[in-house]
Amino acid sequence: MWNPEKRLSNGLTWREQVASMRAAYDQPVVAYSALPYRHWLDVPYATDSERQRFNVYLPEGDGPFPTVILVHGGGWYTGDRSDRWLANAFPFVENGFALVSVGYRLADEAVFPDPVEDVVRAVEQIHRTGAQYELDTTRMGIAGGSAGANLAAHAALRCNCIKAALIQCPPLDFSAYRAQFAQAGFTREGSSMPEEDTSYEAMYLGGSILELPACAKEANPANHLSGHIPPMLLVHGTADTVVPYLQSVSFLQTVNRAVQDETRAKLISIAGGDHDSPAADIDGLLEKKLTFFRTYLV
Repeated sequence: MWNPEKRLSNGLTWREQVASMRAAYDQPVVAYSALPYRHWLDVPYATDSERQRFNVYLPEGDGPFPTVILVHGGGWYTGDRSDRWLANAFPFVENGFALVSVGYRLADEAVFPDPVEDVVRAVEQIHRTGAQYELDTTRMGIAGGSAGANLAAHAALRCNCIKAALIQCPPLDFSAYRAQFAQAGFTREGSSMPEEDTSYEAMYLGGSILELPACAKEANPANHLSGHIPPMLLVHGTADTVVPYLQSVSFLQTVNRAVQDETRAKLISIAGGDHDSPAADIDGLLEKKLTFFRTYLV
């Protein structure tokens, strides 16, 4: 059982470690008053946490609108439905998509599989009630970055209402990190490795992958490829030193092999790109993302 007062290898308790990581890298929220879009804020989908809420942003015109559900990143210990991932997703609204930004419980409140269950519950509620927010619930996609990409991939595989998934710099197979970084010639930045109980991934799982190997396996969406597998677009920088680029390559191959379709998952490789590159409009990246969602949602 997860123990938030557990003392880690660095001498800190779990809660102290999360607080320390958050102090080193927290993400500012977007000022609601500055937003020009029609919106609903802080809509609850569960009652266990204040984080279990979503925001809805609408484009100009009359709905219902094709919808992109956004799952923020932040290493499973920080981030918010109104942080930089949201700011980087507003171009979807400006191009005719409704945007729903979902919050979920972080490492000071819950560990795997609870964050996955949160996102799934949010998607299910958005699907049930979306008409009242002018959402077209027959045309729903999901997008996630970094930690949010892991959660978005799980939700895309579990929720039949998701018709397309944008998966950016995704941490998926934690057991492969060490070999993949070595193959690329990189040293990890920003966190210890998943084998250590102070890593981002340990904050997600409730312990290191050495302590919880079965849990780490379950946290890999590639181990849940059965039934519903929507089209997926992966985006990853080849010089990512936080999550290995080969995570996306391996997942792409596994998805396409599972469905016997070499086009079900596609990968945009950002040459020399780092962990933040998928959120930037590099070489027309935004238009490629828009084209992907237009293909499957419009």
